[in-house]
Amino acid sequence: MGQVNRLKFAEYHPKTDIALIEQYWRGLLKECPHHYFLSWGWMSTWLNSLPAEHGVRLVVGFQEDKNEPVLAFFCRPFKQEMDKTASH
Repeated sequence: MGQVNRLKFAEYHPKTDIALIEQYWRGLLKECPHHYFLSWGWMSTWLNSLPAEHGVRLVVGFQEDKNEPVLAFFCRPFKQEMDKTASH
């Protein structure tokens, strides 16, 4: 198995960083076969349909020695609300 380089991660907001998100997403799509539902046409429509308070971010992983993305995924920050009345 080959050597795995370390990854550095960056987070992008669809409302303020859409041009970078599109650049990274399209670049990754060129590297692999993908389904229509991962196409930029579909993803951009989905992102534009989200309400302002959605919280979705694109997380992009870069090889430590390069400025090109090697992976990307959308996620929403996890907020755990504790029920103070529940017993454990």
